[in-house]
Amino acid sequence: MKRFIGAAILVGALVALVGGTALAADPTTPPAPAAGTMPCGGAGAGGMWGGGRPEWAGQPDEVATLLGMEEGDIQARRQAGESLVQIAAGKNVSEDTLISTILKAKKEVLAKLVDGSKLTQEQADFMIQNMTARVKTMVEREDVGPAFGQGGARGMMGQGMRGGRWNRS
Repeated sequence: MKRFIGAAILVGALVALVGGTALAADPTTPPAPAAGTMPCGGAGAGGMWGGGRPEWAGQPDEVATLLGMEEGDIQARRQAGESLVQIAAGKNVSEDTLISTILKAKKEVLAKLVDGSKLTQEQADFMIQNMTARVKTMVEREDVGPAFGQGGARGMMGQGMRGGRWNRS
C-alpha cells in the first residue's frame, strides 16, 4: 500500500512538472507561409482577408492588373454589390478572360508546388478541377463574405444554427 501511495505521488509530481513546463512556455506563432506557397494562391492563416488584402476568387494582383484598377477600387465596388464579372464588363474584359487569368495564376502556383515536391501532380489536378468550377461561381457573386458554407456559425453544410431546417421558428 505504501508503494502504491509512493508511486501515485511520484506520477503526480511528474505530471505537474511536465504540465507546468508546457503551460509556462511562451506561446509560439507559426511562421506565415512564403509568398506563392499557398495552394491555389490562398492567403493562408489570414483567410480571404489575409493581412487586409482581398482575394476575389484568388490572385488580386492579377485581377487588378487585368482590369487596370487598384485593388481598393475593386474592393469598394465589390462591397457596393457588383460582381467581378460586372466590373470586368465595364472594362471590356470578358468573363472567360477573367476566369482564365485567375486560373492561370493559380495553376502557376500549383506547378511550383509540384516541382518542389510539396504536392503530387494528382493533388494539383484535383485542385485545378475544383477551382475551375468555384472560380466561375466566385467571379459571378454579387455578395461579399465567405462562400461555399465557410465561416460564421454556418459550418460546412451552409446553414447550421443560422437558418435552414435547424432554425425554424
